[in-house]
Amino acid sequence: MAGRLDLPGCTGLGDTFAMSFDFFSVEPFAGGGLVIRLQQGGRGLETSEGLMFTLLDFEELRRRRGEALPVTPLDPAAAAAGELLACATVPSERPAGCPLLRAALNLPEHCPPEAIAPALGGVLVFAHLGTGKNDRVAGHFELTVSDPHGSEEWGELTGEFDFFVQQGHPYRRFPR
Repeated sequence: MAGRLDLPGCTGLGDTFAMSFDFFSVEPFAGGGLVIRLQQGGRGLETSEGLMFTLLDFEELRRRRGEALPVTPLDPAAAAAGELLACATVPSERPAGCPLLRAALNLPEHCPPEAIAPALGGVLVFAHLGTGKNDRVAGHFELTVSDPHGSEEWGELTGEFDFFVQQGHPYRRFPR
């Protein structure tokens, strides 16, 4: 993934931002949704830098492989009103207006915890999209990074991914 990033309160970004992914995850959730994580390292979300795509209707997106699918920026008001829970239901019960795709950027090594999480919008094209063992997941994206509370643009990111699903032990947290 490469591009330009200028996030308020963050350091070490700039016009030549680049990140290589070496950990990939496909995580289904109730209602036919799926989370795809592209990260540096396989640590937990709070410590790993990466990009996460939330697919709220996996079957619909799989049917639309090869299409430029819109990544809808998260609306803070909709998120606060519980959009993810309302939209992460079976398709026949999903309210009108639910997005198909959301994206989130996690940069804990560059940004302090109090930094504002950017809104990501743009397009994602899947060449392959599977969830079973040895299924391929591949695609490319073009994202605009912006202020979630306004119209200020903070950057652009482009990238691609290509990996095969391997089934391993589920991620589990243990108390210290």
